[in-house]
Amino acid sequence: MENRINKVIKLSNNKIYYLLKQAVYNNDSYYTAVEVSDDMKEMTEEFTLLHETNENGKIFFAEVTEPKMVQMLLKYMKAPE
Repeated sequence: MENRINKVIKLSNNKIYYLLKQAVYNNDSYYTAVEVSDDMKEMTEEFTLLHETNENGKIFFAEVTEPKMVQMLLKYMKAPE
């Protein structure tokens, strides 16, 4: 698992995120991320939790939407709810 804190990623939906915090749970990496403007000059006020998966050597990120997992990650990462 690579440390991706302070990295910028672009999702398949063209949203750009700056990764703020990382947590490892059951050997999977999760991130607290803030959306970045299209010109990459500003951070927005949109935060999300991302789950990293590795499929056949390719890295993918998906938003965490399951409520219990969101609550657990927020508590673990000490983020405000």
